[in-house]
Amino acid sequence: MVGYINTQGTMEIEPLFAWAYSFSDGLAVITHNYRQYGFINRQGEVVIEPQFEHAHPFKEGLAAIMIRDKWGYISKD
Repeated sequence: MVGYINTQGTMEIEPLFAWAYSFSDGLAVITHNYRQYGFINRQGEVVIEPQFEHAHPFKEGLAAIMIRDKWGYISKD
């Protein structure tokens, strides 16, 4: 399981995820099962439910996501 620690080595977000990316634009891509990807904020709260076949980190407010084998973009707004 994957979680997040701060630079002092203190656990910030408990290891609850099968995989998690680094934070970008304040959100991080996470997955529980490698089948559906979503996003959490820096408090560890799911802000976009895992629902995508794949997802890339947000950059300049947009993130590439895959649904039904097709790629598109979502906005943080």
